[in-house]
Amino acid sequence: MKDVFQFQLVYLVTLRCNLKCIMCPNDRTLNKEKEISYNIFINAVKHLKNISNLQVSISGGEPFLKDDIFELIKALTELGVHCGITTNGTCLDKIEYLLKNIKDKDKDKLGFAVSIDGIGEVYHKIRGVDCFAQALSCLYMLKKYNVNFQVNTVIQRENMSYLHYMQEYWKCLGIHQVMIPKLCGGAIKFDYDEKDCQAIFPYLNNPIDKKYIASYGKFNIRQCHAAEGKACTIDPYGNVYACYIGSLKTPERFVMGNIIDNSLDNILCSASEVVKTNVHTCEGCYAGCEVFREAAFYNMDYSLDINDLANISQYIHNINYLDKNTIDESSWHDMEYSKEGSFRWMSRNNSRIFLKALNNEKEIHLKIMNALPENNLDVYINNIHVYSTKLPGGNSELSIPFVFSGGGGYNSIYIMELRVDKIFKPSEIFQSTDSRELGIALFFVKIS
Repeated sequence: MKDVFQFQLVYLVTLRCNLKCIMCPNDRTLNKEKEISYNIFINAVKHLKNISNLQVSISGGEPFLKDDIFELIKALTELGVHCGITTNGTCLDKIEYLLKNIKDKDKDKLGFAVSIDGIGEVYHKIRGVDCFAQALSCLYMLKKYNVNFQVNTVIQRENMSYLHYMQEYWKCLGIHQVMIPKLCGGAIKFDYDEKDCQAIFPYLNNPIDKKYIASYGKFNIRQCHAAEGKACTIDPYGNVYACYIGSLKTPERFVMGNIIDNSLDNILCSASEVVKTNVHTCEGCYAGCEVFREAAFYNMDYSLDINDLANISQYIHNINYLDKNTIDESSWHDMEYSKEGSFRWMSRNNSRIFLKALNNEKEIHLKIMNALPENNLDVYINNIHVYSTKLPGGNSELSIPFVFSGGGGYNSIYIMELRVDKIFKPSEIFQSTDSRELGIALFFVKIS
């Protein structure tokens, strides 16, 4: 991944917002007189040493209630900055004004997430105001202007019985929906029981969220890198915080400076005291921006372990066709299809899949495709090496004796890891534009 710097502009305007969302943690009112103009934000960006890979998240409250929001977004995109905007989709006139007036060449720098947590009456119950039609109109408007967008749905008690219905609703409309668990940080604690977690798991899009739910909320950031140069949060008054959750929970502890008085580079470089006294002593949290930073830049491990898999064992079987619930998604490419069946390519030298032994299984069967000559395959189960072979080219099926002393019996869960010596890029070997890194392809695994 490129060296990306992110900051989040957060507009805390809940009480000015025309939707009083019961899920919104931003319960502080914006002091209009102290709000700084967009020019100060833009100057802060312009003076960064490196803005070539800068990404800005604009959220709230409702950011389109800010008077000069159009000027802010327009100026950022003209600087080449990618803007991710979270909105409730009800300020239709302002959103359309932005889409009409921003340059066509800059539209690919925009991404919208429209917060819609229910359909019809469920939406009304959660938001407290019946504005579903307005939010839906916003989606059609974004589609009309050919801007990247998605629906964000926070899973909560009021909509948990309607997850499948909502998923099918947006699918039928051709609109991408992302279901998100409630964050755990600030004043918000983990609010799901074991039954909830098992019901929620298959509807999650992000493998990090899957880890969070499969662990029943035990997965949190423990060794945080907030304020260490990759991301920060800026409020409407120009205060710069080490992290978003810190700005909500105890802002005085996590504030590092103000862009009115100092450059953003200098603020981040002088953040050592905040890091030492507050970040390093933080109890941990699970919040979107912070979790993304830790996973993308600091290699936080979010792979499912045996305990996680035991918690969601109802989705694991003795035959695995590599659906998203039964693989380590970070180690596989997207599903592909051929006359031989569906398959996935390994995206690195080692990839993991999950299996359940039902009773007294004797063999493991794999169907694989190998594009390279003399590629060696090693198979591990629960970190124990069980098999090695030199693979022939093309498709082949393997049978491996299933003799495993590390556990076993009815309904036992296993993590199978495939390791290969070589990975390749089709563009370097064949007449192809495919520049992905590939190992071998797997059609299925079963134990019987």
